[in-house]
Amino acid sequence: MTKSRSLVLAAVCTAVGAGGTMGFTALSSSASPGHHHARAAHGVHHRAARLLARAVHADAVVPQRGGTFANVVYDRGTVKSVSGQDLTLTEGTGTATYKTVTITIPADARVRRARTRHATLTSLQAGDRVRVLQGPKHTLVRAIPARAGSTR
Repeated sequence: MTKSRSLVLAAVCTAVGAGGTMGFTALSSSASPGHHHARAAHGVHHRAARLLARAVHADAVVPQRGGTFANVVYDRGTVKSVSGQDLTLTEGTGTATYKTVTITIPADARVRRARTRHATLTSLQAGDRVRVLQGPKHTLVRAIPARAGSTR
């Protein structure tokens, strides 16, 4: 699993951690002991990860060292435009639009497009599919070029 995929999965899993915790707590309170608990808890996390893989937007508050908390924001969509440091995305699926957002990307963000590890924000093109992960210290933008002839 790549580092960026791990970060996205961690951020999104954190966003629904309360739901997974409630499911795990309910499983833990049953009377039957054994390895069933670990297998059931894994199932809860697997279902949550599968559900979150389809997420188009997530806000999470995650604990940090020293007892502080940080915001992590995840956005996924199709590039509508790039202007300076502003990236405009249409969030949604191939058949339904959730909303259009403009995200200001910091100059020190890590941008990747296709197999180019050190791309720039200006290399993104309308129609590219993009995932943006904004953390307290870093921002990661990962783009997949639009397929020829695709409208979304």
